[in-house]
Amino acid sequence: MTHPEGVGPELNALITEFTRLRGLRSRAAAAAAIGADPKRLSDWISGAHAPQTFDLLWKVVAPLLAEVHGRPGPRTRNPQQLLWWSERRGHWRALYERTGARRPQRLPSDGPTVDTVPEGHREKERPYDITPLTDSALQGPLPPSRLLAADSAVVRFTGRSVERAALKTWRDGPGPEWRVRLIHGAGGLGKTRLALRFAATAREAGWRTLTVRPRRALPRAPGARGPVPAPGPGTDRSSGPRHGPSSGPPPGGSPGTLVVIDYADRLPMTDLLQALADVLVPGEVRVLLLARGTGGWWSRVTEELDASFIPHQAVELGPLADDLPARLAHFHAAVDDFSTALDRVTPRLPDPDLRDAQYQQVLALHTAALAAVLDGTRGTLDEATAALLRRERAHWRATTESGSVAVDLERVVFVATLRGPLPYAEAERVLQEALNGDAGRAERALEAHTACYPPPRPGLLLEPLLPDRLAEDLLARLLGGGARPGYDPAPLVSAWCADVLPRLLDPQGTARLVDAAQHHPHLATRHVNGLLSVHPDLLVRAGGAALTTYTALSGADPDVLRRLYGLLPPGHDPALREAAAAVLSRLHALTPALPAEQQAALEYEWGRRLLAVGELDRADRAARHALELTSGEARSHALLLLSEVQETAGRPEEALATARLALALAPGAHTELRVAALHLSAGDPEGGLPHAEAAVRLAPEDPTALTVHAALLTETGAHEAAAVADARADALYGARSGGGDASVEPERLIQLHNRAVRLGRSGRTPEAVEVLRSALELCGRIPENADERLTTRHAGLFALRSGMTWSDTPEQAEHDATRALALLSRQSGPTTRPVRAWATLNRAMALSALARHDEALRVTEEALALLGAGEVGSWTAAARLGAPAAHALATFAGVRLAAGTDLDRARTAVTAALEGYAALPAAEAARRAEEIADAHRTRTELLR
Repeated sequence: MTHPEGVGPELNALITEFTRLRGLRSRAAAAAAIGADPKRLSDWISGAHAPQTFDLLWKVVAPLLAEVHGRPGPRTRNPQQLLWWSERRGHWRALYERTGARRPQRLPSDGPTVDTVPEGHREKERPYDITPLTDSALQGPLPPSRLLAADSAVVRFTGRSVERAALKTWRDGPGPEWRVRLIHGAGGLGKTRLALRFAATAREAGWRTLTVRPRRALPRAPGARGPVPAPGPGTDRSSGPRHGPSSGPPPGGSPGTLVVIDYADRLPMTDLLQALADVLVPGEVRVLLLARGTGGWWSRVTEELDASFIPHQAVELGPLADDLPARLAHFHAAVDDFSTALDRVTPRLPDPDLRDAQYQQVLALHTAALAAVLDGTRGTLDEATAALLRRERAHWRATTESGSVAVDLERVVFVATLRGPLPYAEAERVLQEALNGDAGRAERALEAHTACYPPPRPGLLLEPLLPDRLAEDLLARLLGGGARPGYDPAPLVSAWCADVLPRLLDPQGTARLVDAAQHHPHLATRHVNGLLSVHPDLLVRAGGAALTTYTALSGADPDVLRRLYGLLPPGHDPALREAAAAVLSRLHALTPALPAEQQAALEYEWGRRLLAVGELDRADRAARHALELTSGEARSHALLLLSEVQETAGRPEEALATARLALALAPGAHTELRVAALHLSAGDPEGGLPHAEAAVRLAPEDPTALTVHAALLTETGAHEAAAVADARADALYGARSGGGDASVEPERLIQLHNRAVRLGRSGRTPEAVEVLRSALELCGRIPENADERLTTRHAGLFALRSGMTWSDTPEQAEHDATRALALLSRQSGPTTRPVRAWATLNRAMALSALARHDEALRVTEEALALLGAGEVGSWTAAARLGAPAAHALATFAGVRLAAGTDLDRARTAVTAALEGYAALPAAEAARRAEEIADAHRTRTELLR
């Protein structure tokens, strides 16, 4: 039998490319390179003979594909690459089945590699690096800013014994493998110094320490000494986070990995969530975040962590020294250490006055100490800061030869503090625009700045001035802060800075300027308010932390607040919800007394915002105040808001009673539906059915009412009636969508997903699979920006179909699970971990059904690692956190039972799973009855 048309040319082209890439001289050499018989390979290419079996041919094809698309390496777990291989596998199978060859049973053991897929199938490049966190080594003459920097560690670490003990307990105490902790507090308190000291003691205890370094536009990460060494063969060089072996599971013998992420509140939310997903690898991992405050960004992060059952805590860092004797002791210790580092003898002068509250901060004490060593200054903190800034300017002049360049350096430091660091081309462009288009002047100034502040990261220039508080003080003095003593900018520099500021600012620079305005009020009144009145979007794009900071400024402009609020609609990015509530709260405080109707509307809107960010006490007060000011139908709206607050606060009886008051006051479909939904969430479907029926009767064209009705019918066992209600809801959504209302499509997608789940629960799997097909088609039509969780929903549909079909069509189920994992690999944040684990478990069951037991065993290990249950000792605790881990452990046991291997661990796993199921609430246990019964059957089989 000869090859069908197209087979020979395709394989011929493939081998030609392989030969070219390997630099081989002949086809015989190519055959020898892959371990194939040259004559047989030649016959296959020419089509003179049919392949003996597909399996034999696949052993040739797989290494060829690996060589054509990249270098061979260890087996990949990259979902994008697995998807590409799954698709290629299907292509080759179909191609060679036409020759009469057998179907392949499994991928060859060497499998796909991390470089095997084309560019379009790879993960997007990360905007950060994951690098080792190490001690800094100071070299050469240093400006005061570097001597004060936390990572220089010139001053010995003292104090903070309570905080250090708490961190050690958090790191080493019993509990889940993954833990996240936030240390927050004002700039200058010593957060970074504490984190670096903790990291140093962790390294001494054998822990590996890493940091996440943004590639641009943020201050340098603490202690980062450059990227991890270049990856070895088989490591993807073009996509994903730039990290080497140090970011994977810890090496043998290491207790675990500690990751420090400084300036966490300044990172774009998508980058922060993706970084968390990247560093939470199998094994013991502790992530320590540092930030100035909590606010909306932290609320968003905790939502993601809660969804993945990852424990977290936020701790505010208090003052280093509360009383005068302690402050003096820290001051004198810093004087001694600076004197030693600078090889100076500092005479004992009268003690400075350290009674001001500013000296609670470690940076303030170190600033006063360094000024005493360098300048003999023993005055106020302002005077000490001015003395160090004068020394900083002297460093610029000493490092440069030309006086004009030294003058320009003051301007360049201003630019770098607001915009740096930047890649070379962008740094040159920004400077050239700031310096009136003078390219030569910009080039000389950039070279001088690089000499004064050598960039720690190759390719990034305009390193900003650090520490932050010193940089903020310089900004304040350059931008009209002349009333502050001791430091006068060069002539015309202040006017130049004020003139260039509007053209210079980007979102990150705006955030830095707002941070500086906290301590220098003139920046808000003279500069920030005017800038934001024209470009309020800069602050919105800077993120929730910057918005909240501006809202708290004493000089915040009500008109600017109103413009900002107008850019924050209720359905906006969840990371901005708390900032929106803060803006509205400040507006509420600044707004004069309004007529009752308008005041009630303001209180209602404020309550909605507060509810959205979890400020339940304040939301409750706002709802009750709105209730006092309203009557009639408006009063029912306030009652429904209060009901939502009570439900969210865990007071379901009160919520239901309040909703019933709203229903009595304003009967209608909306209030009936609210009461029905509360009965559903309370596990009382019989009580909710009459209200759902009333809602459907009053609003027969409302698909939401039909969907709630279907859910209640399902819970009461009326599956046929539920299917009818779901079908009607789907038809209504379809009619609206077909009529041009694309806004309903995200809602319809959720309805289709829930409909498929309900059909599956009633045993109507073929119908459920057909509904899922429609849902997947709909996913392809919805723009990605229409639903922030669209990718996760899309992946969830594939995972759901995989879970329903793995026993009947395991090959298709395995492909569906792989497609789900590929989609999730492009999604930021740990929230996707439960869906990843679900898809991974379904893939394992499909592989087991295909008798690909080795792969199935490995994949179940991956699923447990995704849920923080990679080690046997953590299984019981993880299972009790929720059903996903219990299900994973039961599947882990079932796959080992099917393979007939590792049965002791399987028994331990299923026992832990059953303990987890036993801890579930009754309603959830009822929904998972079949799953729990499967676990019991697995345990029975394992105990035989």
